[in-house]
Parts: sequence; structure tokens; C-alpha cells
Amino acid sequence: MTDQSFDALGVAGALNRSYSSDQKGFLPYIVQMFEAAIPENVNIVRKPVRMFSRETRIEMMEVNLGDWTYRLLDPGAGKPLQSSRTKTVRGISLKTETVPMPEWLEGIVSAIGTSAVASEKAFFALKGFMDSAG
Repeated sequence: MTDQSFDALGVAGALNRSYSSDQKGFLPYIVQMFEAAIPENVNIVRKPVRMFSRETRIEMMEVNLGDWTYRLLDPGAGKPLQSSRTKTVRGISLKTETVPMPEWLEGIVSAIGTSAVASEKAFFALKGFMDSAG
């Protein structure tokens, strides 16, 4: 196992602990982290808290990494986040699966690590964010 693989496991583990300790604050936290690390791959959907309100909440985050799209959805009403990933080939979505949060976190961190071979900036920005938060 390479050093980067150990780092990926460490980042995924730290994110999982963060999710376990604060599920309500996790989505804004992870959105901020991914927007800082890989802004070109992140799409955020925000919705008003109330009708005609300027205050918004994050409803969904999508992260596009190669053939995979990782999605976190906040259904609101105190329900847990819904984590899923979609396999896309040549613009066609082949498979969408709902996955448990720990598996989702391992998958997205691993995909960032894989894509970081071309751009190590993303992986180390993610690692640096985790090191400063933990």
C-alpha cells in the first residue's frame, strides 16, 4: 500500500468521524472542503430556508470525478443525508447506487486520490484541510 493510499484512508476516516459527530453540520463542512480542494468538479444546489428568504441551505452537492459522480442530498426535516454515486460512460448514466456514508467517503477520497495522479494539488488540498480541521 502506498503512502497516498494510507493518506486516503486517513482522510476518509477523519471525514467519517466528522459525519458521525455532527450529521447536521457535515454537509456545509464537506461542501466547503471540496469547493476549496476541487472547485471545478463541484456543483452545489442551494434552496431558500423559507419562502422569500435570502438565507439558503445546501440541498445537494455533486462531485464529478472521471466516470463517477458522487452526490450528497439533504432531504431536510432532520432526516439523514442520502449518499449515492453514479457511473457514467460517454455521457450515459449506467448505474446509480445508494451507498452507506462510510463507503461513499472512501470512494470519493479514493477517486480524488486517483485523479490526483494528474493533479496532486487536489489531494493535498483535501489532506491539508483535514489536517487543519482535526
